[in-house]
Amino acid sequence: SKITHQLKKSKGFGSLEVIQRLPKKRRRECDTLELQLEALRATMNKKSIEMQEEFALLLLTDEKELIAGVSLYRGTADEVAVDRADIIRLAVLARAYYVIVAHNHPTGHPQPSNADVDSASRLAHALRFCNLQLLDSIIITRKNHFSLHENGLIWV
Repeated sequence: SKITHQLKKSKGFGSLEVIQRLPKKRRRECDTLELQLEALRATMNKKSIEMQEEFALLLLTDEKELIAGVSLYRGTADEVAVDRADIIRLAVLARAYYVIVAHNHPTGHPQPSNADVDSASRLAHALRFCNLQLLDSIIITRKNHFSLHENGLIWV
């Protein structure tokens, strides 16, 4: 698909040091949950989705065009530590407007924990200080997903 192809060709993919903004002619809209899930699944490690948690993010323009997809952290079987400062730094470097974050639940159950909801809320608050917006926080499993925004657990 166009989103997957775009991510694999991005030089900024997976890099904490420099996120290179994709040229305007290579950007694709990422304005629906389906396209966002496709981009996130292309960003995350498919082989370890049922073994360890992984945290990824998508950076989007103000027109919800995909700038980059980044797999930031890998954790244990039941948690992944996240530093909000890294997310903000990458979004600012990429000159993003929207941020979408995601992590997987190796158990196969996408239902968010209280910690998942609290973490998304804190991230949204921190991003607002930098004129950035958290568009969604999504929990992914091999077969399912749970969008906090779609289920009214975060507001954008």
